[in-house]
Amino acid sequence: YLGLKMLPFMPKGTKYTGIDKGEALIKKAKEIFEKLPYEASFIQSDVNDFEVSEFEFDLAICQALLLHLVNPKEVLNKMIQSVKLEGKIVCIEPHRISANANIYIAELAEETNIDLGIIQKLHSVYQKRTGKDGNIGLKIPTLMRENGLIDIECRVSDRVTYLNSDKEKKVRENIFKSLKSEGVCPPHIEDEEKYLKRLIDNKLDLKEANY
Repeated sequence: YLGLKMLPFMPKGTKYTGIDKGEALIKKAKEIFEKLPYEASFIQSDVNDFEVSEFEFDLAICQALLLHLVNPKEVLNKMIQSVKLEGKIVCIEPHRISANANIYIAELAEETNIDLGIIQKLHSVYQKRTGKDGNIGLKIPTLMRENGLIDIECRVSDRVTYLNSDKEKKVRENIFKSLKSEGVCPPHIEDEEKYLKRLIDNKLDLKEANY
């Protein structure tokens, strides 16, 4: 995905290397790039196990990766080792609590759209249990500074996803799927009792779980 978005804007002759531990994703990427005029290679590997070559790349970039790791600072350091002097590091990561703060549902009173206290509590419990941080986005600049990077800049996406009930069903489903992948919408709930139990197991009280 990143390669398809970036390479049309890169200088001619740019080489792209993609790394992912998913076999199906790597296979799909190879199939897509075989038909394109870009020089690209793809490696199936867990980033924790991948041995980087020092000073190999001009740019190292990750998207929605560090939030899934228990050692984001170590992986960020691998990215730093892989770039040349004066190279660039780009991390595109979410800050889930901010995403939830920007939800508006027309059918609900604005003050009841989302309870950020409950959402933050769930994120906090999840981080303590797993070591993974869904709110890592705003922390990236600090991690970069701690890893010795300089000239750190930040951007926040201004993209707005609008789920319009007037759209065709397939369009609505695609938008809703996108929102779910961003962690904004809850998963499909087949068994409400089991879902409530899971929320309570994550330290919510019964009132919070039923919110």
